[in-house]
This record gives sequence, structure tokens and C-alpha cells, in this order.
Amino acid sequence: MTKVQKFYKSIKRKPRAYKKLMKRKRINSAVESSVAKRRAAEKRLKAYGIIALSISVMFLVSLLYSIISKGYSAFVSSEIKLSVNYSKELVEDDNFLLIIKKAIRSEFPKFQNEMKNVNLKLW
Repeated sequence: MTKVQKFYKSIKRKPRAYKKLMKRKRINSAVESSVAKRRAAEKRLKAYGIIALSISVMFLVSLLYSIISKGYSAFVSSEIKLSVNYSKELVEDDNFLLIIKKAIRSEFPKFQNEMKNVNLKLW
């Protein structure tokens, strides 16, 4: 018979000592289960934090993409000075885009074919 078995046998003879031992075992198991629950809660909290940070980074990236994609044209705009000849017929028809296109064609005669695809914006 080992020492542990002898110890348990001696405790079984003494009910008060046995009750104390069993109470300790219950307390230890309760503490272990609460520690396990606490560790699981900490892992969940850490996962929630990582998820929240990744979602916020995704929103930040989408916001920056939206700002940059809509605002890059402000750095690409160009201005030119043209001498414009107003003809009475075009001014009466309120066809100012045609007047501007004719002025650009007269200024840049090499780009006649490309002028068909130009979108002019007046502000």
C-alpha cells in the first residue's frame, strides 16, 4: 500500500478531516473553472479588439480611396489663354462651346482629330 492510499484510508476514518479535504477539492475546482472562464473571456475580448481595429482600418482605407479618387483631378487641370472670335450667328444661338472649340482648333491645328473626343467643361 502506498503512502497516498494510507493517507486516504486514515482520512476516511476521520470524517471531519475528510470533509475539509473534499471542501478544498471543491474550492480548487471552482477556482480552476473561474480561471478558465476568465481566460476565455480575455481571449474573446482580444479577438473583438482585433476585429474592431481591422474594421476601422478598412473604413479608413475606403475613405482615403474615395477622397483620392475624387480629388486627384484637381491636380491635373490645365488652363490656356485663347483669342476668341465671336461670330454673330453663334452668339445668337448661345452655342458657346462651339465658339471655344473653334478657337482651340485654330490655336492647335495639329490636333484636329483629337478634338472630337474632348469634353469641355465650363464653370
